[in-house]
Amino acid sequence: MKVNEWPQIRLRLPPDLDLFIEGEAARNFRTKNSEIVYRLGLTRAEASGGAQIGVSDPVAGEHRNSVDALSD
Repeated sequence: MKVNEWPQIRLRLPPDLDLFIEGEAARNFRTKNSEIVYRLGLTRAEASGGAQIGVSDPVAGEHRNSVDALSD
């Protein structure tokens, strides 16, 4: 499935969390969307013991390419 075919959601963030995500995204050279997807991937890997998408790199394989291709 192409990135532009992925489901989209509208997300409301408290202003302080939005600023945090924006800062972290800039620091990591990602878009805000990519930062959120990356962090959700970390959380999922942590919750599953790293079994689903890799322990050392939570956005391995197709996830890495997809995250890099995302934009706000």
